[in-house]
Amino acid sequence: MDVLVVSADLSPTEKTLIECVLAEHNVGTKIADSYRKAVEDLARHKYSIVILYHFNGKEDLKTTAAIRIMKQIVRDLLIVAVSEEKTLDTERELREFGLYYYLTRPFAEKELKEVLSSALRKKCHR
Repeated sequence: MDVLVVSADLSPTEKTLIECVLAEHNVGTKIADSYRKAVEDLARHKYSIVILYHFNGKEDLKTTAAIRIMKQIVRDLLIVAVSEEKTLDTERELREFGLYYYLTRPFAEKELKEVLSSALRKKCHR
């Protein structure tokens, strides 16, 4: 199982923490530094999970477009979103995109492990 991490809007600390937790699960990890590169990578390689930053409360076209394209390329793709706030509107917005796994900034290592472990378990049982 391979995971694609879109690092464009993640902090260096978040990126490193994500890489460390994925390494603990012995999961292949690829880092894409832009949404464009992530979509290109996804078209070339079958990733199981994508981790990306999702802008809340804004019409962020690059994230929205990337999510829609990714879901068209890989229908059963799990996307883990990192967001700024956890509100009912945010949860509804994320679910509309089919994003059921997400973290709210700032997140602790324990939270990251729980969300990624849950997503990995779901992917393994499909």
